[in-house]
Amino acid sequence: MNLINLRHLRVFAAVVSSGSLVTAAKLMHITLSAVSKSLKELEQDVGVQLLIRGRKGVQLTRAGEAFHTHAAQALSSFSQALALPQAAPQMPQVVRVGALPTAAGYMLAPVVAQMREQAPHVQVQVLSGVYEFLVGKLRTGAIDLIVGRLIGRDCWVWRLRRCTRKTC
Repeated sequence: MNLINLRHLRVFAAVVSSGSLVTAAKLMHITLSAVSKSLKELEQDVGVQLLIRGRKGVQLTRAGEAFHTHAAQALSSFSQALALPQAAPQMPQVVRVGALPTAAGYMLAPVVAQMREQAPHVQVQVLSGVYEFLVGKLRTGAIDLIVGRLIGRDCWVWRLRRCTRKTC
């Protein structure tokens, strides 16, 4: 027993909407035998005849009508799910910067202004404070980086919540 896949549903929907296996094959750019095989597999997996094939095209059985309703909804939901990432607005990225008071004004302000021009989807949040306060925030993950001169007695360089020891 095969599992029903998206190809089965697409072929079934194309046959129902066009009313013909030949037309569905042309619309889907596949062979008539591929359409026929997909329908046969689908009916085997469902365990019931969905279509009555005839010289004038196809007709849905009662089971086919019920199945078509749900198959169409499934295909529609799948299409919406695929379109969602492209349609959703890009979530703003946030960079949280800790700045020593001496660096906040003269060094950081022009960099933030330039970043807003070049990357408008990135939000920069600046927290100014004394060294010990900012290091505590960095260690807890409340900020991503610190801008300013490091104090000689504790010469750890913190960057993106990682630290490396550097000689002073």
